Amino acid sequence: MFGLQVTVEPTTEPVSLPEARRQCGISDDAGYYDNDLQGFIKAARIYCERVTGKAFITQTLKLTRDCFPGWKEEYAIRLPRPPGLSVTSVKYDDYAGTEQTLSAATYVVDVSSEPARIGLAWGQIWPDTIEELGAVRVVYVAGYGAATAVPQTIKLAILMLVNHWFENRSAVGSVGGPVAMACQSLLGCEFSGSLAGTFG
Repeated sequence: MFGLQVTVEPTTEPVSLPEARRQCGISDDAGYYDNDLQGFIKAARIYCERVTGKAFITQTLKLTRDCFPGWKEEYAIRLPRPPGLSVTSVKYDDYAGTEQTLSAATYVVDVSSEPARIGLAWGQIWPDTIEELGAVRVVYVAGYGAATAVPQTIKLAILMLVNHWFENRSAVGSVGGPVAMACQSLLGCEFSGSLAGTFG
């Protein structure tokens, strides 16, 4: 079992306000709808990240585990929300309950895998931890990078959601199906029904 939280939010979004305006057919630049559009953009990004299980724009996450991998567990610590960029720290509570920082020489980070993984360096072993929930904590950076690095299919899915929410301020049933199917195709995820529920 593990817990995951975003500790440093992205500083930008995958799509810009001008892109959202064009998608929604807003020709004026008075900014009347900007607050609404910004909210839709962020909500669409968060939703698409959850659907795909990925991080789009660079952000910092904290993974909490009950223990390090054991002999009967997986060999490495997998870092959710790929793509992974770097590991900031690996901390754990020792038998005395004192927080320790695992030396970077103890482990290797594989960011070429998806998700990224943390494994033991040659000749190293995982340290013992106190038998308590959340005894191991990994802080790492994930995401494609800047908005320009986010795949165009993801951007288009976000823009489609923004346009849908802009035109439908309450739950609707008739438009949801086609929009959900289009987003499913763009995001490349297995359609389980949860996507359609976003549209009412």
